[in-house]
Amino acid sequence: MSERVVIAGGSGFIGRALVRHLQEQGFDTVVLSRTGGEGRVVWDGETLGPWTEVLEGAAGLVNLSGKSISVRWTQENRREILRSRVLPTQLLGEAVRRTASPPRVWFNASAVGIYGDRRSQEIDEQSPIGRTGDFLVDTCVQWEAAVPRDLPSTRVVVGRIGFVLGKDGGAMPVLFRMARLGLTSPAGTGRQGVSWIHLEDAAAMIAWCLRAEVEGLLNVVGPTPCSNRELMAAVARCVGRPLLPPAPAAGIRLFGALTGTPADLVLRGQRAVPRKALASGFSFRHGDLEEAVRSCLP
Repeated sequence: MSERVVIAGGSGFIGRALVRHLQEQGFDTVVLSRTGGEGRVVWDGETLGPWTEVLEGAAGLVNLSGKSISVRWTQENRREILRSRVLPTQLLGEAVRRTASPPRVWFNASAVGIYGDRRSQEIDEQSPIGRTGDFLVDTCVQWEAAVPRDLPSTRVVVGRIGFVLGKDGGAMPVLFRMARLGLTSPAGTGRQGVSWIHLEDAAAMIAWCLRAEVEGLLNVVGPTPCSNRELMAAVARCVGRPLLPPAPAAGIRLFGALTGTPADLVLRGQRAVPRKALASGFSFRHGDLEEAVRSCLP
């Protein structure tokens, strides 16, 4: 009988890739979803119910729940971004505590945004978090605080996920469309770090956590972080366009205000490295930036 992995947020960008990867690895997958269907169990992310039965005896639980942060940061959206992460995590914690034979491993998502704006500074899992009062930092802090760390029968991994490169979602399709229109400028100085990871490696690392003896904090990022300028140069080369001079930060903020895209997502950054994953033997398929970017071409 195949081992079962339960995935909350399994219909999202990373979740879909993880489901495919786990099934290729021989796992049975159950997606907790607001709608039913094959391979899905209905939950609302807020209340206990019959869905908790699928946790019984599961090999793993993966929580990727959360509203996209690529929306206009109104007060309402900020509340929903936080709520959509904290409430499902607290609920899963309560459900796991009530399960007689709980999942052996729980991977809960977080994000490298918890480190704050570190520009080009290299950071690992031992680095301090960013300053309070920063929306992304505060969101991640509350998100991680909702994960129980005292589950006697469940090994817990909190994965701080970076900028994910993929063909069918995330930011890469947008970057390619912009580049084909000639918009290939780095943002601001272009020196801010980008902690990127290919979608295939992100899914593989989450699945690897189910069997590897890792626990606690884990940077889910690739081994070769880059600058914003290096990322945009790779995108430009892949579509046969020249790299243009940097776009001023003020212009980026104006564009963000008009389109609803938070400028902080591109003007701030850090160079997070996967020190724990590398030390524990994880092997990356996509370590070269240009190859990873090119693989995302439609």
